[in-house]
Amino acid sequence: MIIIYKEWRMFRKTALALKKRADHKLNTQTKKACDLIEVVVDVLRQQDDLSPNNQLVTEHLSKLVETLQDSVANGYSDQLISDLTLLDKASELSALCGSAECEMEKFWAKEFISHADKLGKPLQKGDLKKFWYQAEYESLCRAEWDIISSCNLKDEINQICFMGSGALPLTAILAAYDNSNLKIKCVDFDKEACELSKQLIEALGLSNQIEVINQAALDYQPSKKELIICASLLVNKAGVYEDLLQKGADYMMVRDAEGVYQFLYEPAQKPSKDFEKLAQTKKTEAHINTSILYRIKRKL
Repeated sequence: MIIIYKEWRMFRKTALALKKRADHKLNTQTKKACDLIEVVVDVLRQQDDLSPNNQLVTEHLSKLVETLQDSVANGYSDQLISDLTLLDKASELSALCGSAECEMEKFWAKEFISHADKLGKPLQKGDLKKFWYQAEYESLCRAEWDIISSCNLKDEINQICFMGSGALPLTAILAAYDNSNLKIKCVDFDKEACELSKQLIEALGLSNQIEVINQAALDYQPSKKELIICASLLVNKAGVYEDLLQKGADYMMVRDAEGVYQFLYEPAQKPSKDFEKLAQTKKTEAHINTSILYRIKRKL
């Protein structure tokens, strides 16, 4: 018994030492991540140009994304979320990241349009792989179509409207490539973004399938059996939900951000009980957003 007791004490001592070492490592990683987030906020708020033309912006945003992904992979994301020193930074950072993403989309739309002009012929799907986050978009879109199919809605949905489509509407473009009979509408209030996306869609030879509409989301009139996709950066989502409900829309998909990725995107408001949740994409390392599919109940 004495030998067993001594062995148990030795095992317990070793286990406590390993736990202490692991906790120290997590605390160190969390501290470094917190410091980086504060630096990124300070750097971004000082910039007049948030586009990829500003190397300082690109470098800091890349470090931020890598750090958030590392926190998920190595188990310290919960510490980041609960860190009180970051509470007042989260909203400002997600707003800055949203502005930077809009500028990044315009930058890449111009790059692709310029490339098409030089080629003197339509762009191909493979040309889009030059975009930094093309693989992530493809992964998310596949996951979204998987849940649409799992709910037996792929044949029922005859049109898609992408609200908050921006200058680089990859969701619409990928959907057009994968579903040649599907009609798609891109809605955005930003005039420049709409002009660029229209030129890009023409350069890809997809104008017969994708229509770009420069208007506010609340002015859009949905049709029957249409899927409305609310982009991560779409503003006033709660107002859009209610508007779609009143106008008799059938289906809606909302892109959301969970956990530490709420430092990049403002979390989406949840719709009312008039929206029946059908399915949700799974969190994965391949893409940061999650998407939730709803059926909108009819108002009597």
